[in-house]
Amino acid sequence: VVHPSYAQQKLWQESINELGMEVAQFSPLFERETKYAVPVNSQFFPDPLRLAGVIELVKTQGEDIEMIRIEGLTRLYKLYQHTFRNSLISKLGL
Repeated sequence: VVHPSYAQQKLWQESINELGMEVAQFSPLFERETKYAVPVNSQFFPDPLRLAGVIELVKTQGEDIEMIRIEGLTRLYKLYQHTFRNSLISKLGL
């Protein structure tokens, strides 16, 4: 089960530009001049949901997009890798 946190994404200026959005309409994140908080209220679902899958987005130099679904216990490791301040997880006693 996945519990939602807040209705925003954190995007680099390059991503905002590539998506054709105006960076001036977003607030920069603390001490990160080129990373911004982008509200996603219209696509936010506030209730817990069953996790359907884990997909990692990786920046490359190529034009092609490839999506590889992560399977098995590798999913937990990927979530851990991308958890902000994952050093705090051990203090939860999980």
